[in-house]
Amino acid sequence: MAKVKLNPSLAQVQGKVDQWVYRERDGKTQVFPYQKHPDRPTPAQTGHRQRFRDAQIYAKKILADPLLSLRYRELAVERGCPANAILIGNFLTPPVIEQVDLSAYRGVAGDAIRVLAKDAVEVVGVTVAVRDADAALLETGSATKDHDLWIYRSTTAIADAASVLIEVTAQNRAGAKVSKAYPVSALPDETTVP
Repeated sequence: MAKVKLNPSLAQVQGKVDQWVYRERDGKTQVFPYQKHPDRPTPAQTGHRQRFRDAQIYAKKILADPLLSLRYRELAVERGCPANAILIGNFLTPPVIEQVDLSAYRGVAGDAIRVLAKDAVEVVGVTVAVRDADAALLETGSATKDHDLWIYRSTTAIADAASVLIEVTAQNRAGAKVSKAYPVSALPDETTVP
């Protein structure tokens, strides 16, 4: 990316000039090479553009609320980027499930399944589903947050806990979700799965 310092005779440049595109951001003029786009977008491009439009609508809605706007503008200053970029990125990017600890799960009601999930803004919910070998749902519920750790307590006694599949879903403030499944039989005792 090139930087341009303009003199008083040329106060501002925006748009396409020859094979370059000029944009202004944060009071600075930025120059990018011009890239010609095909006339017709592919279905994947159309879908991505729609998701991006939805993300922009979400960001605009949040920034229209004075209190929420204040919080995201503070976050933007901390991170050195625009508030709407944080909101759009949060809408488009699901949280990350970093680790799931099944070492305390033995198929007894009350056993703990611990989940460590992170997000650029905030993870607002984690749900856990326990499925049998045929993928039939045995139990499901929400985990509770303890500091940045999510803990789910099983509610059903399962005779053959080694044959179940633990499915973890994390959701961020913008509603983006990620799910991962962990077979209990594949885990050695007292192991945390990345």
